[in-house]
Amino acid sequence: MRLIQVTASKGWRGHEQKIIYLYEAFRDFGYVEDQWIVCPKDSEVYTIAKAKNLQVYGLECKSEYDLKFAKALKSIADTNKADLVFIHNGQSHTLTVLSSLLYGLTIPLVLCRTLIKRVDTNFFRKWKYNYQGIKKIICVSYPVVDSLKPAVKDHSKLTVVAV
Repeated sequence: MRLIQVTASKGWRGHEQKIIYLYEAFRDFGYVEDQWIVCPKDSEVYTIAKAKNLQVYGLECKSEYDLKFAKALKSIADTNKADLVFIHNGQSHTLTVLSSLLYGLTIPLVLCRTLIKRVDTNFFRKWKYNYQGIKKIICVSYPVVDSLKPAVKDHSKLTVVAV
């Protein structure tokens, strides 16, 4: 598998640390053939990934509606013949859906969700959680699943990471 992990976050918290951990584990255990991180060029993820010699693309990212970022994501996926995009936060969720909708990103999308917060509060948010390109939503707990059920029509897409 050829994997792209994407985040639009510029800071450093749990999701960002998880991206680095996952990259290293996927590489060290041979779970992927190749992988890349796509993130803002002025982010902590970019700085740390570069320092660790990980394959990373640093892009300009002005907002979750940055069409240049969305277009570049499609180009990166095509250039690297990626098989899957792993989405790590809400802004990158929007950007990835825009990349698919506007620029033809056709590979499967997998979303990671950690927040226990309902997402059915507006039409756009509900729509992007039900976007046809999203094949799975990985939740860190059953309460996260429960918070998404009112918005997500196909509950079979919701899966919990369990030991």
